[in-house]
Amino acid sequence: MTIAPASAPVLLGLNSSAIYLGVAMGGGLGGLAQDWLSVTLLGVPAAALALLATIVTVSGGRAGLPGLGHGIRHGRGER
Repeated sequence: MTIAPASAPVLLGLNSSAIYLGVAMGGGLGGLAQDWLSVTLLGVPAAALALLATIVTVSGGRAGLPGLGHGIRHGRGER
């Protein structure tokens, strides 16, 4: 947001939309998994999706893609 401050509201709106889409998709996939698998096997697709998310995050971070941990500044007084 420091590169284009005027587009900050649009970026925040897109970020919120992506979060809502992810929650909806997670609920849908969870419902399908409950229909297709027994209760004792529900951890298998959850672990697979967690592994996939970890691989995407790590590979994106190593490639230097924006929004995957690079360029994030924490602390007070930084703008």
